[in-house]
Amino acid sequence: MILSNLYKSELSDFKTVGLGDSLNDLPMLQTVDIPIIVQKPSGSYDPNIKITNLIYADGIGPSGWNSSILKLFMNYD
Repeated sequence: MILSNLYKSELSDFKTVGLGDSLNDLPMLQTVDIPIIVQKPSGSYDPNIKITNLIYADGIGPSGWNSSILKLFMNYD
C-alpha cells in the first residue's frame, strides 16, 4: 500500500491489480484498483468474495490469471 501510494503520487494513471481465487485473497482484492477473481479447479468462483468492480476471470488457475493479464494489456492505452 505504501509503495503504490508513492507511485500514485507521481503517476496519475497508475493502477494496481490483484488476482485471487479464495477468501484469503479478499484483503488484497479490497485494496487494489483492479480486483480479479480467478475460477477454482471446479470452474466456480468463491461466492464469499463480493467487491465492487470485481472482474471474473475466464479460466481456471494459471490459465485464468494469464487471460486476465493479457486482456488488461490489450486494453491499456
